[in-house]
Amino acid sequence: MNFFQARRYRKQVKHLRHAACHVRHMRGDVAAADDLALLDAAEERLTAAWAARDAAALDTASEALNVAVNQVMPPRHPSWLRENLEVIVVAGAVAMAVRTYFVQPFKIPTGSMQPTLYGITVQPQAGRGVMDYLPLNIVSFLLWGERYIEVRAARMTRKSS
Repeated sequence: MNFFQARRYRKQVKHLRHAACHVRHMRGDVAAADDLALLDAAEERLTAAWAARDAAALDTASEALNVAVNQVMPPRHPSWLRENLEVIVVAGAVAMAVRTYFVQPFKIPTGSMQPTLYGITVQPQAGRGVMDYLPLNIVSFLLWGERYIEVRAARMTRKSS
């Protein structure tokens, strides 16, 4: 084994032993005893293979330790999408709250502005249209909330005295 191979294997052994130690500390209390025994045995095989400086034995021991580590603590699915979506939603809610209560507050002194604020607008219509008769008026009401109402003022007559 030349210098560069030994360096690569040394890094690999160090990384795998660190991962095994980490897994033992994180999941040692909840993992099955058989899985922990398999982890210990795989780590001992890796240490023995490194002491012998046998490349083939190091490869098989590294693979066995990697399998044992994944068995004790399986890899989790990446949660970056959920975390980023959560941050975006919270930031949006905070921004809307700040905008609503501090940047753009409205005070309506009378009730005359409330229909405009709530989006209620009235446009005069010359007469009944096609959509104002049954059954189309039901569709118009369900889709847009509109309905035709004709209101006429009573005629006032003057009394002569």
